[in-house]
Amino acid sequence: MWRNGLLFSAAALVGLTAGRAFWVSVGENPFDVPGATYVEYFQQVDSRIAIPMAFTGLGGTLLTGLAAIAHRADRKARSLLAMACALAVLGSLVAVMINAPIDEQISTWDPSALPVGYDELLLRWWQWHQVRLVLLIGSLSLIYIAMLVRRESASSSVESNHRVRRAS
Repeated sequence: MWRNGLLFSAAALVGLTAGRAFWVSVGENPFDVPGATYVEYFQQVDSRIAIPMAFTGLGGTLLTGLAAIAHRADRKARSLLAMACALAVLGSLVAVMINAPIDEQISTWDPSALPVGYDELLLRWWQWHQVRLVLLIGSLSLIYIAMLVRRESASSSVESNHRVRRAS
């Protein structure tokens, strides 16, 4: 039962992170609005979502890894969850090492006086965001597949096999 809760929680947190990344890709393209408008919007949103996104991103990654360990007796589920965790780790690395430092720069800009070359930095952020989106959707997809193919109770079937052998 606890494995179900762990797997559900991993899917929920990775799903929230992937969903937010998807929404950014669909509705918050920095090149769809004037630079000053985007920077002002970004500064307002980023200050509100940075901590929740860190919680869902890192929490989902951690829970996916723990779910892989919890399903160690189920080779298919364990492998899928380990791959999902690896993709989530890569997504977190992109966020922490590339996107977050750019976010910090953008948060210091004056929207009415954008720095020269600001659009190049936004393009770099956008391109890496797309990489992160693919990694997160891949991770979430693998978690969902693991939910579908996993044995109901891997440890119960192992215990049942031991009981049958002892009884024989």
